[in-house]
Amino acid sequence: MATSTNFFGSFLISHLGVDAKYVCLALEKQKSEQQKIGELAQASYALDSMDLIAVLNKQSQTHRPFGEIAMELGLLNQQQIEELLTRQSESRKKIGDILVEMGVFSESEKETHLKSYINWLEGLAALGKATFSQPTLH
Repeated sequence: MATSTNFFGSFLISHLGVDAKYVCLALEKQKSEQQKIGELAQASYALDSMDLIAVLNKQSQTHRPFGEIAMELGLLNQQQIEELLTRQSESRKKIGDILVEMGVFSESEKETHLKSYINWLEGLAALGKATFSQPTLH
């Protein structure tokens, strides 16, 4: 059976007719405003500027994840990277909130759309067409 991953933005476009350009703009805004793991590491684990530059230089050459390189250089451990990734994820603005800020829909409309999305996911799961533990509302 195929597993499908469905995101709130895609649902808004395909099921509720929200203009894709607004969802794309919201995704771009979400990405641009997300805290960088290097910034979080510097603030949380007192990496100095030279450590940060060393990781970023190696990252630009190898295109490997920041955390992988920081561990390789002995600057951070696995638990610290996991904590940083969790903090980064928790600080990310949700797509629905950004669309409300943009005036695409109101807060109450967002809540209605989220309920529709969750109901849709639950319906898919009941039909055995998707598996999920908790919807990710990006």
